[in-house]
Amino acid sequence: VELLSREGEIAIAKRIEAGKDVMINALTQSPLVAKKIFEWKEQIENQQMLVRDIIDIDSTYEDFEALDEEEGDLKANKKESQKKEKTKDVGEKQKEGDENSNSDECVLLLHGNPTWGYLYRNMIDPLKDNGYRVVVPDLPGFGKSDKFSVRYNYSYEGFVDWMSQFIEKTDLKNITLFCQDWGGLIGLRLAAKYGDRFEKIVAANTGLPTGKAPLSEGFAVFREFLQIKPDLHVAGQVRNGTTKGIDDNALVAYNAPFPDDEHKQGVRQFPNLVPGTPRTPSAEPNKEAWKILREWNKPFLCAFSDKDPIFAGVENSFYKLIPGCKDMPHVTIEDAGHFLQEDQPKACVDAILSIKDI
Repeated sequence: VELLSREGEIAIAKRIEAGKDVMINALTQSPLVAKKIFEWKEQIENQQMLVRDIIDIDSTYEDFEALDEEEGDLKANKKESQKKEKTKDVGEKQKEGDENSNSDECVLLLHGNPTWGYLYRNMIDPLKDNGYRVVVPDLPGFGKSDKFSVRYNYSYEGFVDWMSQFIEKTDLKNITLFCQDWGGLIGLRLAAKYGDRFEKIVAANTGLPTGKAPLSEGFAVFREFLQIKPDLHVAGQVRNGTTKGIDDNALVAYNAPFPDDEHKQGVRQFPNLVPGTPRTPSAEPNKEAWKILREWNKPFLCAFSDKDPIFAGVENSFYKLIPGCKDMPHVTIEDAGHFLQEDQPKACVDAILSIKDI
């Protein structure tokens, strides 16, 4: 890594071999730049960012007017105030679908990366027909929800907080959670936090990592690809995660929320937020959530697919550790990839219905 100058110039660091530890070695006389270096170093060590993500520090100087070393006081300028306001807006301008809202039984369908609520289009009507209120939110940064143009505004705890606000604002109760991919990493945290609101859980191709176990090779490849692909074709990633493919209309729909790279920052950042080591931010909160889930005696069903290279075998942790898994009609959804909602939507609905009267 080349030296950072007082004026804040930095050259793009050489790419580091995927999966290897990286660090920043830099010298500078500027306290502001030094502060940023320590922040970057911590983020890199915790797998929140890669060295190649550090492009230009000029924007850092635009964000702050001064650094008071003794008081540790960063005086934000107008741009920083606007950034904070936008942080607030992203949470406030979250979009969701809410069908059959008069029903007392609610099913909450949470998507992951890089999809949005459209993923559940073939499941909504059958669930409504069986008496459920069906709630399908778009996570901030996805679908019709607002998006940050800077990826580091997205954090695991930020998503949990946004969705906590959503749960409270909509006052969802008697919830059956169906969660896949990041829908589980967030949704299981919500279930642990709001045990009085969540009654049943269907986990599908998801998990709640604490950094103790190594992440799968399939996930590592996926994470690296999202960081280095210049012209990221979001719909193509969805298609690649299925066994049956998706038609042209679906390709258009999955690409629609991401017209340019500025809109894809959430997609690129999500994989970097997954706890890969015990030191990763959110590893500790996930451990705390697991303490609650280890006491979860309400119905917990696993409906993993047979052809998902990312979460294959993770269901065994649920079987072993969550009491609510006992005597449940767990199912392996056949001929389905990572996005099993695309490949086998009826089987997903059937999994939810299998515990409706339990």
